[in-house]
Amino acid sequence: MPLLSVVTIFKDEEKNLAATLQSLLSQAFTNFECLLVNGNSRDSSLEIIQKHTGSDPRFHVYEEEGTGISNAFNQAILLSKSEHLLFLNGGDLLSSSEALSLLYTLAQQHPNSIVTGRSEYIAENGERTGKLYPPKLYHRSKLEWHCAISHQATLIPQSFFRKNGGYIPSFQIAMDYELWLRAVRIKYAIIATTHVVAYHREGGASAKNINRGRKEQICARLLHLPNWRCSLIKDIIQLWLILTSNWKS
Repeated sequence: MPLLSVVTIFKDEEKNLAATLQSLLSQAFTNFECLLVNGNSRDSSLEIIQKHTGSDPRFHVYEEEGTGISNAFNQAILLSKSEHLLFLNGGDLLSSSEALSLLYTLAQQHPNSIVTGRSEYIAENGERTGKLYPPKLYHRSKLEWHCAISHQATLIPQSFFRKNGGYIPSFQIAMDYELWLRAVRIKYAIIATTHVVAYHREGGASAKNINRGRKEQICARLLHLPNWRCSLIKDIIQLWLILTSNWKS
């Protein structure tokens, strides 16, 4: 049985998927499975997976059964055979050959906890930008203002999903933010390290759907934070930005 599951959602990622796979194949920690969920790709993504992983039994391809990223994540959670999950989307990379080892060791030291590192943005051409996410080390209070955890650099126990449910399907951009706020609300332990664990490619779904992301962030804060809170001012600002940009998705 694998010790952790890497979940990779992809759709038409022929340009960057090979790099994602190579970052997994180069890991010193080998006792993992990779669940690749295909969102109806119409390019050569499937051929690229076959070329790079061949008959490696750790890699499994599934077709997305629902609609949207949250449903694909939930599908992978049900398929997972391990006790920890990492969500590394197509185009994203692990930062070094020791990334999975670092996260798994941290998870063993802090059982029943979400363990998280940091990610660094990489440009569309693959160059590192030097911008870290989160910019400062994670602290719970920062979540009131913005998504201060990189899901590409975070290991989540399967037991958390069993007890608290998976991703909410109506959240398609800020589904990870909602999950972190949910964890904070129930006082679930989140352990952070300063290490850069993943590279997060710019220009993803959140960058292409800014206003939808803003709406979902507001909904997540209203769902999980007290009504009277200092971050209410950010909700007002985000609502103003949505209104002044003609409600673009």
